[in-house]
Amino acid sequence: MKTEISRRVAVGGALVALGAPAVALAAGSFWLVPPNQKLDDFHGSALPPAPQAEPDAPEIVVDSPKASTGPIQAPVSIALKFVPATGAAIDPAAFKVAVRILGGWMDVTSEIRKRAQVKASGVQVAGAMLPKGKHRIRLQIKDDKGRLGEDIIAFEIA
Repeated sequence: MKTEISRRVAVGGALVALGAPAVALAAGSFWLVPPNQKLDDFHGSALPPAPQAEPDAPEIVVDSPKASTGPIQAPVSIALKFVPATGAAIDPAAFKVAVRILGGWMDVTSEIRKRAQVKASGVQVAGAMLPKGKHRIRLQIKDDKGRLGEDIIAFEIA
């Protein structure tokens, strides 16, 4: 017998009900995005355009997932390093993560913060489950001067 889990997510100002069949997860794994979430298909492009960084904005170095030419397997480990400009400090409280879904961006910052401590040096979280398909994840961090560093990583889950 399958159990349905309902969840409401704000997408483009509207609430959308999501039904996700119950799925057994390996210990330490969690759904970063519901398994039946409709994804943005990149409109045929392989990679999104790189965001324009403001001068002296902090840099986000993505150690994992590594850029690859082919699909990867879930669960995914996410490992990021934050690099401030000279004379600035990273503001860990300003860290944000969003996943591109059909109709907009879904903020998943709270899911990351439940499972990992965001530090000025970066963040590491393991066990992120994502549904099969192409994903874009927007990462944002600010420094103590209010400058925004942003990166978008793209990959496919097999």
